[in-house]
Amino acid sequence: DIPPSPSLMQLGLGFNKIERVAPAACDNLNSLVSLDLSYNKISSLPPLLSSLANLPGLKHLSLEGNPCALLPLYRATVTRALPNLTLLDSLPVSPPSPS
Repeated sequence: DIPPSPSLMQLGLGFNKIERVAPAACDNLNSLVSLDLSYNKISSLPPLLSSLANLPGLKHLSLEGNPCALLPLYRATVTRALPNLTLLDSLPVSPPSPS
């Protein structure tokens, strides 16, 4: 569990064998801008993205090295679910193309 930290801006949790992120783990992290979950064991995107959707200020996310990063349409799925991201896995996020 992550203790309530309303002023926390960066959180590095890489290389921790994390398999999932519970929605409650994102409570009280309203100032979080950068989250590093790289090289864990996260394999499913929907529950993760549901949890991360509760982080309104999240701009930088790293999921590289997780099984979920190998899924088809990985980048498109993540950026669609988290439209405020500017960096995903250290690469700039392209603005959505007009429909």
